[in-house]
Amino acid sequence: MRDVILYMSMSLDGFVGSDREHPGIAIPEGAELKQWKLDHISKAGAHLMGRTSYQEMSSYWPQSDDEYAAPMNDIPKVVFSKTLSDAEAIWPVTRVARGDLATEIATIKAEPGPDVIVWGGGRFAGALEAPEPRRGLVVSQRRRGARLPAAAHLRRGGTMGKVVAQAIMSLDGYVAKQDNTIGRLFDWLQNGEVEIPTPAGDFAVHLTPPSSEHWRRRVSSVGALVCGRTLFEVAEGWQGRHTVDVPVVVVTHRVPTDWVDAHPEAPFTFVTDGVAAAVAHAQTLAGDRVVAVTGGTIARQCLDLGLLDEVAVDLVPVVMGEGNRPFFGKLSADDVLLGNPSVCVQGDRVTHLVFPVVR
Repeated sequence: MRDVILYMSMSLDGFVGSDREHPGIAIPEGAELKQWKLDHISKAGAHLMGRTSYQEMSSYWPQSDDEYAAPMNDIPKVVFSKTLSDAEAIWPVTRVARGDLATEIATIKAEPGPDVIVWGGGRFAGALEAPEPRRGLVVSQRRRGARLPAAAHLRRGGTMGKVVAQAIMSLDGYVAKQDNTIGRLFDWLQNGEVEIPTPAGDFAVHLTPPSSEHWRRRVSSVGALVCGRTLFEVAEGWQGRHTVDVPVVVVTHRVPTDWVDAHPEAPFTFVTDGVAAAVAHAQTLAGDRVVAVTGGTIARQCLDLGLLDEVAVDLVPVVMGEGNRPFFGKLSADDVLLGNPSVCVQGDRVTHLVFPVVR
């Protein structure tokens, strides 16, 4: 049986398109990546796509002299559409599939020959979701660089450590479900043979050796944490002691005085005059160690203000479909370009990535 492999260009936070006037610009491909893609595309038994992708590609590839043109033009295409006429299917070697999507895909998979490639199209890719999908995903950054705002001057040089946005994230960019639960995002924390108690001693993680080494390095580097009021409430204030056992700075509109009175020894600071002030205070607490910024609204504001040095992602191969908190959400500025990952560690059901923020 043939595999169905989904190829998409996707941003780090799970988007395949933009609601802005520009779609973003492609980052030039290195020779190694281009050869890898050519090898895989050239071996495909068919190209599958929805109507929108088909019409975009059919207007480009037949006239292109790019290296990708030959495998795109010569390999059979199947376009899934109930409205595209045969007369409109002008790209050579095209078949219009008008039947039930699941039935059509099952038929294609059962046919002999090489694996087939699906070109998404977020809507078409979403329609392919199945209880036990078997498909790969090629992710390439297609993000546009933007000059970061002037708030970066708030960072002091010398002894100050990095400011790093950190999150455990689904493949489609979410860090929590609609009800603020985490679904399968944390499963990888208990699927290995290496036991590591958390610094606060509230529980232990069980990680694979590669993940355990990454975990130890990251946790030991953190000197303070910045979060928003929502996460603070959801976590019930970590009972006054964060799992990483570092000072916590909470960005809020009002100080929860009852909680403060009930936890007089808790190393928590509530900042009411904005994210920049919270990060600055966290840096004084952390010294030359990392200030960890939690994903969600606070990470987005730090990125908008030019306060982030790195973005650290524990990327979990699960598709949520929807959620309450994306890693960043909608930015007020243009797309923000990240550098190539400085860390890439493959665990079990998780990939640990660290991206520098390009300034």
